Amino acid sequence: MPKSSKDWIELLTARAELHPDRLLYRWLHTGDIDGPTETRTYGQFLTRVKAIARVLQEKGEPGARVLLLYPPGIDFVEGFFACLFAGVIAVPAYPPDPSRLQRTLPRLRAIVADSQPAIVLTTEMVAGFAEVLAPDAPEL
Repeated sequence: MPKSSKDWIELLTARAELHPDRLLYRWLHTGDIDGPTETRTYGQFLTRVKAIARVLQEKGEPGARVLLLYPPGIDFVEGFFACLFAGVIAVPAYPPDPSRLQRTLPRLRAIVADSQPAIVLTTEMVAGFAEVLAPDAPEL
């Protein structure tokens, strides 16, 4: 079992080199086995992770905090591994829920205030929602 970031990086890289076309990850969007899925092979996953990691390295310093503001799914997993590859600290958080803003927005604001992230990784949908929140939460 990997014990450090370096171990995870080495394990993923070795598996991607040995089995680039083997399925690594399948996300069931609806929780229904017959519903829509999103998949990544080892090779696809490593390629995306390395691309995200390059951007993180260009935009941030080693050890910088990166807010991972994703709904559950494969994007979060890729962002997390990209943080390992880039040598930055992942700060996972759920995006605020529009139907429960009084509860979820203060939690996110507290995470941001505490972690002081230099970079935020998220989806286009969540980023668009953040623009709507800007007047009430400018730090986001």
